[in-house]
Amino acid sequence: MSDFPLPNGWEIISTQDSFTQIPTTGKKVKTKECLLEGAFPVIDQGQSDIAGYVNDPEKLIRPEKPVVIFGDHTRIFKWVDTPFVPGADGTKVLSSLNGLDSRFFYHQMTSLEFPDKGYSRHFKYLIDTQFSVPPLAEQKEIAARLDDLLAQVDSIKTRLDGLPAILKRFRQSVLAAATSGKLTQEWASADDHFYDEVDGEIKADAKLRKLNNLGRDEIELSTALHGDVKWERWKLYPLEKLVDSVKGIPYGIVQTGQHTKGGVPTVRCGDVKSLVIDASDLKLVQKEISDSYKRTLLSGGEVLLAIRGTVGNAAVAPLSLADCNISREVALIPVREKINAQFIALLLQSPGGYRCLAEKVRGVAQRGINLADIKRFVVPLPTLEEQTEIVRRVEELFTFTDQVEQRVKEAQAHVNHLTQSILAKAFRGELTEEWRAAHPDLITGENSAAALLEHIKFARANLKPRKKTPKKR
Repeated sequence: MSDFPLPNGWEIISTQDSFTQIPTTGKKVKTKECLLEGAFPVIDQGQSDIAGYVNDPEKLIRPEKPVVIFGDHTRIFKWVDTPFVPGADGTKVLSSLNGLDSRFFYHQMTSLEFPDKGYSRHFKYLIDTQFSVPPLAEQKEIAARLDDLLAQVDSIKTRLDGLPAILKRFRQSVLAAATSGKLTQEWASADDHFYDEVDGEIKADAKLRKLNNLGRDEIELSTALHGDVKWERWKLYPLEKLVDSVKGIPYGIVQTGQHTKGGVPTVRCGDVKSLVIDASDLKLVQKEISDSYKRTLLSGGEVLLAIRGTVGNAAVAPLSLADCNISREVALIPVREKINAQFIALLLQSPGGYRCLAEKVRGVAQRGINLADIKRFVVPLPTLEEQTEIVRRVEELFTFTDQVEQRVKEAQAHVNHLTQSILAKAFRGELTEEWRAAHPDLITGENSAAALLEHIKFARANLKPRKKTPKKR
């Protein structure tokens, strides 16, 4: 128990003296034997309330009153008030002794502190703890108050746990609005010559003269997958026409070899997250290998797209990654000066862009996107002014969303701590201080915890000893 003094009239016993174990020999069922549907629920030590079902009535346990299941490996407690079949290894079925309210017993069990030994067994640590015993009437009062308070906490926790998914959908809706023109639909650009300049650069680039124009299939696919795109003021280009033609859109290092101390940091597909590069664990590739792929050495500011593994994640390489390289799992997209790299990353990461890329995924064992398909990716391009404004608005909204998400995490941590805090207060007697003052007759004399403890000791003394099963020779 804690270092806090217990209220007058409460008693302490060893936890092992608070319950009896219901035998499960011959009744346990392994998870692989469970059915998706059946007559009797199987309850084990896992996270789920029910592990499955069986139809064999011989396996059924019909407790006279609610019991607590303790996971010997998982340290999980479960309240069970119906007939059930016990799961296999690690499932302990505990029944509180007469004199202990079943619901009070369950709540106090969940509050006990004992070491976490991983997947080792924990029952021996559980029974070495101490169990507080208030008068029976106060036990019932504590159990009722805990049921009410913890239900409120669970309701708050459920709502909080649902917020990250809502925030994720909000980010996706922002990206969809940003890359369809809705986020800046009131925009009136003063840059009348932007497309003339872009087209002029493309025509002047000998390497791009031979590029085919966008085909009808690409335009129709892009229109369908990007959704209701406000392209009246935007122009369509294949992505290949918007990149530095010297570098193009190349593959990175095919065989990166072993991680080499002092090697060249190399971005792989797993390092490319949604709109951010995680540089915390970049693979170091031998300089001799990296030197063979100088075309994909980063300068910072390029768009990187995961084309294997986590296909579709896109982000702009920060300047801190200058002179790093990329693996073959990542496509390098070095956009031209008049193209905002962050806008291209937003477009690729948007719901429509993501679906366009998903349509091009090929392969069985090693699924991915071919560079040819990436080069033909349809870019609905606003003017540079509008690109910059879109990026600014998205970053502003995402910053706000990040702040909300951080507050949600803090609230979740507080709520998780709140459950244990409420339990601790309950078993220090703090929840029922006023109740005790108002009901002295229910906590003294024959109703006292001391008298109750004598009944518990008597009950234990009269328990029938379990027959030991002889060991097989």
